[in-house]
Amino acid sequence: MSTESKTSSGISLFGAMFLVFLTLKLTGYIYWSWWWITAPLWGPFALAALILLVWLVGFVVVELLKANARKRDDRARLLGKDAS
Repeated sequence: MSTESKTSSGISLFGAMFLVFLTLKLTGYIYWSWWWITAPLWGPFALAALILLVWLVGFVVVELLKANARKRDDRARLLGKDAS
C-alpha cells in the first residue's frame, strides 16, 4: 500500500472566476462594480450563511408552534376539555 499523501495545489472554480473577472475589469472589457468582481470570493460564504439563517428561522418558528400547541393542550387538560 502506498503511504503517499496527495495534496492539491490547484485553483478552485470560484478562484478562476475571480481572476477572469479581475482581468476583464482591469483591461476595460467590463465595467462592473467591484462587488461583482469579488463575488466569487465571498459569494459561497454568503450563500451558506443565508441557507443557515433560513434554516435557523424555520427551526425557531417550528419550536414556537410546538410550544404553543403544548400550552394549549395543557390549558385544555386543566379545564377538563378534550385537547383536540
